[in-house]
Amino acid sequence: MSATVVVGTQWGDEGKGKFTDLVAVDMSMVVRYQGGHNAGHTLVVNGESFALQLIPSGVLYPHVTPLIGNGVVVDPRVLIPRPETEEVAGLAVDEVRARPGEVIVADLGTGSGAIALALAFECPSARVLATDVCADALRVARANLAGLGRAARRVSLHEGSWFEALPDTARGEIDVLVSNPPYVADADVVPAVVDDWEPRRALRSGPAGLDALTAIVDGADDWVRPGGVAVVEMAPSQIEFIENRFGRLGWSTEVHVDLSGRERAVVARRLLGAS
Repeated sequence: MSATVVVGTQWGDEGKGKFTDLVAVDMSMVVRYQGGHNAGHTLVVNGESFALQLIPSGVLYPHVTPLIGNGVVVDPRVLIPRPETEEVAGLAVDEVRARPGEVIVADLGTGSGAIALALAFECPSARVLATDVCADALRVARANLAGLGRAARRVSLHEGSWFEALPDTARGEIDVLVSNPPYVADADVVPAVVDDWEPRRALRSGPAGLDALTAIVDGADDWVRPGGVAVVEMAPSQIEFIENRFGRLGWSTEVHVDLSGRERAVVARRLLGAS
């Protein structure tokens, strides 16, 4: 016998509490109801269905991952946002807040919508274009964004590969580009629970893990306006390569470390006056 539990997760502008709190309460109720086992139950969040699954690590899908004080629902269609990604989102928030007027933001490879959600919630001046090549991932992002209230009106979702998904009117107009792209090399070993339960396309990116990163760097020069910035997450071993690639395009770069002290993100700035 199966059951469907419908969860409404609106928060923020409407003053109904935090997204994390509302979903976590309902999720704990579902776990108790199904006795901790996968009994074919379904959770419906903002109109999107999430099949309940208890995976070998003991994690229940879907579950809520906090991000900058709020949260997103994730399941095997998308990556689970890590603490490193929260730091990257924070860097992007800082960049948006430092700019006057409306700020055009592109979140490439949005997945669950975590970064786009954080930017829209934290930065009233941001207009966010969030892309993903996977329609299933965008369905998860759409469910998460539906809980954002009025701020969701400043986020649009676009299906396609990296810059190809963006409307042509955004070419040369992006103020802040942010991305947590796949950057694991094809042959690298990752924990089985990650390899088995998170989407390969969102993890792996060619022999050196650089395919997506290279595409983002090379496209940024056409899409980011002079004076704009790119905030990109990557592995520590990839930092030097990406810094050099941005440098050859005439961008300045700075490196940021994660909570463990490892180099994790490049913030690259396109110089004013660049053509």
